[in-house]
Amino acid sequence: AQTAEGAMNESTNVLQRMRDLAIQSSNGTNSAAERTALNEESSALQDELNRIAETTSFGGRRLLNGSFGEASFQIGSSSGEAMIMGLTSVRADDFRMGGTTFDSENGKDKSWGVPPTASDLKFEFRTKAGEDIVLDINTKAGDDIEELATYINGQSDLVNASVTDDGRIQLFVAEPDLDGAMSISGGL
Repeated sequence: AQTAEGAMNESTNVLQRMRDLAIQSSNGTNSAAERTALNEESSALQDELNRIAETTSFGGRRLLNGSFGEASFQIGSSSGEAMIMGLTSVRADDFRMGGTTFDSENGKDKSWGVPPTASDLKFEFRTKAGEDIVLDINTKAGDDIEELATYINGQSDLVNASVTDDGRIQLFVAEPDLDGAMSISGGL
Protein backbone atom coordinates (compact mmCIF):
# COMPACT_ATOMS: atom_id res chain seq x y z
CA ALA A 1 0.00 0.00 0.00
CA GLN A 2 2.84 2.41 0.80
CA THR A 3 4.47 1.77 -2.56
CA ALA A 4 1.28 2.59 -4.45
CA GLU A 5 0.59 5.56 -2.18
CA GLY A 6 4.02 7.06 -2.83
CA ALA A 7 3.61 6.62 -6.57
CA MET A 8 0.12 8.13 -6.48
CA ASN A 9 1.39 11.12 -4.49
CA GLU A 10 4.08 11.70 -7.11
CA SER A 11 1.50 11.26 -9.89
CA THR A 12 -0.69 13.84 -8.17
CA ASN A 13 2.23 16.28 -8.13
CA VAL A 14 2.80 15.69 -11.86
CA LEU A 15 -0.89 16.20 -12.63
CA GLN A 16 -0.96 19.40 -10.56
CA ARG A 17 2.00 20.76 -12.54
CA MET A 18 0.24 19.81 -15.79
CA ARG A 19 -2.85 21.70 -14.60
CA ASP A 20 -0.72 24.73 -13.77
CA LEU A 21 0.82 24.60 -17.25
CA ALA A 22 -2.62 24.36 -18.86
CA ILE A 23 -3.81 27.43 -16.96
CA GLN A 24 -0.62 29.30 -17.86
CA SER A 25 -0.99 28.29 -21.50
CA SER A 26 -4.59 29.49 -21.69
CA ASN A 27 -3.40 33.02 -20.92
CA GLY A 28 -3.83 34.95 -24.16
CA THR A 29 -0.54 36.81 -23.72
CA ASN A 30 1.79 33.87 -24.47
CA SER A 31 3.78 33.90 -27.67
CA ALA A 32 3.92 30.88 -29.97
CA ALA A 33 7.40 30.04 -28.64
CA GLU A 34 6.17 30.20 -25.03
CA ARG A 35 3.24 27.93 -25.84
CA THR A 36 5.61 25.49 -27.53
CA ALA A 37 7.80 25.42 -24.41
CA LEU A 38 4.75 24.87 -22.19
CA ASN A 39 3.59 22.05 -24.48
CA GLU A 40 7.03 20.42 -24.39
CA GLU A 41 7.05 20.48 -20.59
CA SER A 42 3.54 19.04 -20.53
CA SER A 43 4.62 16.23 -22.87
CA ALA A 44 7.61 15.48 -20.64
CA LEU A 45 5.27 15.31 -17.63
CA GLN A 46 3.02 12.87 -19.50
CA ASP A 47 6.08 10.71 -20.11
CA GLU A 48 6.90 10.91 -16.39
CA LEU A 49 3.36 9.84 -15.51
CA ASN A 50 3.74 6.83 -17.81
CA ARG A 51 7.14 6.02 -16.28
CA ILE A 52 5.65 6.04 -12.78
CA ALA A 53 2.82 3.77 -13.96
CA GLU A 54 5.19 1.30 -15.62
CA THR A 55 7.82 1.09 -12.88
CA THR A 56 5.75 1.02 -9.68
CA SER A 57 5.70 -2.57 -8.49
CA PHE A 58 5.39 -4.63 -5.34
CA GLY A 59 6.14 -8.32 -5.01
CA GLY A 60 6.98 -8.51 -8.70
CA ARG A 61 3.58 -7.16 -9.79
CA ARG A 62 3.12 -3.86 -11.57
CA LEU A 63 0.62 -1.80 -9.60
CA LEU A 64 -0.36 1.17 -11.75
CA ASN A 65 -0.03 0.21 -15.41
CA GLY A 66 -3.39 -1.56 -15.62
CA SER A 67 -2.07 -5.13 -15.40
CA PHE A 68 -2.58 -5.61 -11.64
CA GLY A 69 -6.25 -6.51 -11.80
CA GLU A 70 -7.68 -7.43 -8.39
CA ALA A 71 -6.28 -8.89 -5.19
CA SER A 72 -7.96 -10.16 -2.05
CA PHE A 73 -6.62 -9.09 1.35
CA GLN A 74 -7.51 -10.67 4.68
CA ILE A 75 -8.38 -7.77 7.01
CA GLY A 76 -9.78 -9.67 9.99
CA SER A 77 -9.48 -12.96 11.83
CA SER A 78 -12.58 -14.57 10.28
CA SER A 79 -12.82 -16.04 6.81
CA GLY A 80 -15.45 -13.50 5.71
CA GLU A 81 -13.31 -10.51 6.64
CA ALA A 82 -11.54 -9.95 3.36
CA MET A 83 -11.29 -6.98 1.09
CA ILE A 84 -10.97 -7.11 -2.68
CA MET A 85 -9.01 -4.26 -4.21
CA GLY A 86 -8.56 -3.49 -7.87
CA LEU A 87 -6.10 -1.10 -9.46
CA THR A 88 -6.39 0.38 -12.94
CA SER A 89 -3.93 2.22 -15.11
CA VAL A 90 -2.74 5.73 -14.31
CA ARG A 91 -0.89 6.08 -17.61
CA ALA A 92 -1.42 9.46 -19.29
CA ASP A 93 -2.39 7.73 -22.54
CA ASP A 94 -5.02 5.46 -20.96
CA PHE A 95 -8.49 6.16 -22.35
CA ARG A 96 -9.89 6.64 -18.84
CA MET A 97 -7.49 9.50 -18.14
CA GLY A 98 -8.65 11.76 -20.94
CA GLY A 99 -11.76 13.27 -22.28
CA THR A 100 -13.39 14.47 -25.45
CA THR A 101 -12.55 17.73 -27.16
CA PHE A 102 -14.87 19.62 -29.47
CA ASP A 103 -13.49 22.41 -31.69
CA SER A 104 -15.43 25.14 -33.47
CA GLU A 105 -15.03 25.09 -37.24
CA ASN A 106 -13.94 28.69 -37.69
CA GLY A 107 -11.57 30.89 -35.74
CA LYS A 108 -12.19 34.52 -34.82
CA ASP A 109 -9.64 37.32 -34.65
CA LYS A 110 -9.14 39.60 -31.65
CA SER A 111 -11.53 42.23 -33.05
CA TRP A 112 -14.48 39.78 -33.16
CA GLY A 113 -17.37 40.24 -30.78
CA VAL A 114 -20.62 38.36 -30.24
CA PRO A 115 -23.03 39.97 -32.73
CA PRO A 116 -26.30 41.47 -31.43
CA THR A 117 -28.26 38.99 -33.58
CA ALA A 118 -26.48 35.91 -32.22
CA SER A 119 -28.52 33.11 -30.73
CA ASP A 120 -27.62 31.55 -27.43
CA LEU A 121 -25.67 28.29 -27.27
CA LYS A 122 -26.95 25.02 -25.87
CA PHE A 123 -24.80 22.01 -24.93
CA GLU A 124 -26.56 18.70 -24.33
CA PHE A 125 -25.03 15.37 -23.33
CA ARG A 126 -25.49 12.35 -21.09
CA THR A 127 -23.03 11.39 -18.36
CA LYS A 128 -21.88 7.82 -17.85
CA ALA A 129 -23.94 7.90 -14.65
CA GLY A 130 -27.04 8.34 -16.85
CA GLU A 131 -27.69 12.00 -16.03
CA ASP A 132 -28.89 14.21 -18.90
CA ILE A 133 -27.06 17.54 -18.88
CA VAL A 134 -28.39 20.64 -20.63
CA LEU A 135 -26.33 23.82 -20.43
CA ASP A 136 -27.88 27.00 -21.81
CA ILE A 137 -25.21 29.59 -22.51
CA ASN A 138 -26.67 33.08 -22.81
CA THR A 139 -24.29 35.06 -24.96
CA LYS A 140 -23.75 38.77 -24.48
CA ALA A 141 -23.44 41.04 -27.51
CA GLY A 142 -19.96 42.49 -27.83
CA ASP A 143 -18.12 39.83 -25.80
CA ASP A 144 -14.88 38.73 -27.45
CA ILE A 145 -13.90 35.10 -27.92
CA GLU A 146 -11.91 34.95 -24.64
CA GLU A 147 -14.83 36.42 -22.67
CA LEU A 148 -17.14 33.85 -24.25
CA ALA A 149 -14.83 31.00 -23.16
CA THR A 150 -14.65 32.44 -19.64
CA TYR A 151 -18.44 32.67 -19.49
CA ILE A 152 -18.84 29.04 -20.63
CA ASN A 153 -16.39 27.95 -17.91
CA GLY A 154 -18.49 29.70 -15.29
CA GLN A 155 -21.61 27.71 -16.21
CA SER A 156 -20.53 24.19 -15.26
CA ASP A 157 -17.63 22.14 -13.94
CA LEU A 158 -18.42 19.49 -16.55
CA VAL A 159 -17.47 21.54 -19.64
CA ASN A 160 -14.24 23.52 -19.94
CA ALA A 161 -13.74 26.05 -22.73
CA SER A 162 -10.53 27.51 -24.06
CA VAL A 163 -9.46 29.44 -27.14
CA THR A 164 -6.94 28.01 -29.60
CA ASP A 165 -4.11 30.02 -31.16
CA ASP A 166 -6.21 30.52 -34.29
CA GLY A 167 -9.22 31.86 -32.35
CA ARG A 168 -11.42 28.77 -32.25
CA ILE A 169 -13.45 27.83 -29.18
CA GLN A 170 -12.40 24.42 -27.85
CA LEU A 171 -14.65 22.54 -25.42
CA PHE A 172 -13.40 19.69 -23.24
CA VAL A 173 -15.56 17.16 -21.39
CA ALA A 174 -13.78 14.69 -19.09
CA GLU A 175 -14.22 11.05 -20.13
CA PRO A 176 -16.24 9.92 -17.09
CA ASP A 177 -18.67 12.78 -17.66
CA LEU A 178 -19.54 11.96 -21.28
CA ASP A 179 -21.44 8.99 -22.64
CA GLY A 180 -21.57 9.30 -26.41
CA ALA A 181 -21.57 12.63 -28.21
CA MET A 182 -22.40 16.16 -27.16
CA SER A 183 -25.03 18.11 -29.08
CA ILE A 184 -24.18 21.77 -29.62
CA SER A 185 -26.87 24.10 -30.96
CA GLY A 186 -27.34 27.82 -31.39
CA GLY A 187 -25.11 30.11 -33.32
CA LEU A 188 -22.74 33.00 -33.14
